[in-house]
Amino acid sequence: MINNLQQEYHNHVMSYVKKSGEALKMFEDVIQSKATAKEKEKHLERVTYLQATSTNLQMMIDNLEMKIYSNTYTKETVSALKVIHQLLNEEKTRLTQTKSKLRYSLDSYESLGEEFTKHVQLYDDLRSMLDAYKWAVKGMDEHRDNMLHPERDI
Repeated sequence: MINNLQQEYHNHVMSYVKKSGEALKMFEDVIQSKATAKEKEKHLERVTYLQATSTNLQMMIDNLEMKIYSNTYTKETVSALKVIHQLLNEEKTRLTQTKSKLRYSLDSYESLGEEFTKHVQLYDDLRSMLDAYKWAVKGMDEHRDNMLHPERDI
């Protein structure tokens, strides 16, 4: 019984909320219908003004853009850009040729197979050891010279 009363109360409140919403909507429609003529006229004037302002701003932006282009691309700068473009194309051609030569060399070495890779690794190891020994010998020579000529340190 209490649940039924609670449910009935809830339904009654929801019905009241729904009818209140409908009443507010009707009230809004009445206000809208009474004020539409003047409001529409003001709204149309405002829209027209904003469109004109927007068009004016766009023209100002376009004008500024053209000024920037005309200041950027003078006769001298266009000549300089042509020279830079030519130099870049020449460098690109040179780098492409160098890349092709290096690719050919690499392909040649790769075709030699795994045995060649082992020889390259051995060469690299021997080169590193040789550099280490050179460094050690140089250090020993400097130490020996310092022992023979101690006055050089002063």
